[in-house]
Amino acid sequence: VLIKDGEMQTTGQGSGFFISSNGLLVTNFHVIEDAHFASILLASNTAFFVEGVAATDQDNDLALLKINGTELPFLLLDEGDPPKVGTRVYAIGTPQGLTNTFSEGLVSAIRADEDQVRHIQTTAAISPGSSGGPLIGPDGKVVGVTTAYRDGGQNLNFAVPTSHVNVLVANKGVLVSLASAGAKPLDSHATDDLNKVWTAINENEFGKALS
Repeated sequence: VLIKDGEMQTTGQGSGFFISSNGLLVTNFHVIEDAHFASILLASNTAFFVEGVAATDQDNDLALLKINGTELPFLLLDEGDPPKVGTRVYAIGTPQGLTNTFSEGLVSAIRADEDQVRHIQTTAAISPGSSGGPLIGPDGKVVGVTTAYRDGGQNLNFAVPTSHVNVLVANKGVLVSLASAGAKPLDSHATDDLNKVWTAINENEFGKALS
């Protein structure tokens, strides 16, 4: 998930995953906060553009986006309680820009913060750029949304249980449009060309970007 501001400068990058074939995508709220324009990149190097924000849950750091796409592969959400301590789990994300990085770990604990918001603590590796990716259980269903890791410690990573995602989806409202709404998906070649434009804009080479 790539976020731009009103000047088309890159302000954020994270991960996300589809929960429906028509382009509903889950990510972290902190990834898309203050987004003006948003796009996503698939493993096939094809780019899709975000129509808008369907719902947010700032307390649990979740956001539901709508993508301009159809017949997309998607993941199923677990509808039960968070997995038990010792359950094997798998994280997929884009740490440091390394797309589709797969890591394995265990559920270390189920913890609550000072506001009694529960998180899944896991040893599955999470790094900057992984935010918003799925934490998957042994049956292939999503049990959590990766959201944070603790500096200065080893394997101290956290995910929001999917029970909060299910509530978010049930309460989705009117789509809040972004500037990226209406843009058609791009194939791999066109995506490479667009990335050259983004690079030129980020370097304030607007003439190069225009050409």
